[in-house]
Amino acid sequence: MYLNNCGVRKTARFMNCSPYMILLWVKEFAKYAKTADHSQNGDVVEMDEIFTKVKKKKTGS
Repeated sequence: MYLNNCGVRKTARFMNCSPYMILLWVKEFAKYAKTADHSQNGDVVEMDEIFTKVKKKKTGS
């Protein structure tokens, strides 16, 4: 959520924790991103989920 431009406060509300805890998680995972081996070439996968609810109009027959 944080990487997809969702704010820290909104992420904290969704995860049911404090904004401070979200910032600690971000800092912790940033350490792994710096030390990760990026030399392997891989495929890029992008996913998106959209749920749409369509309601039909009732006709007076």
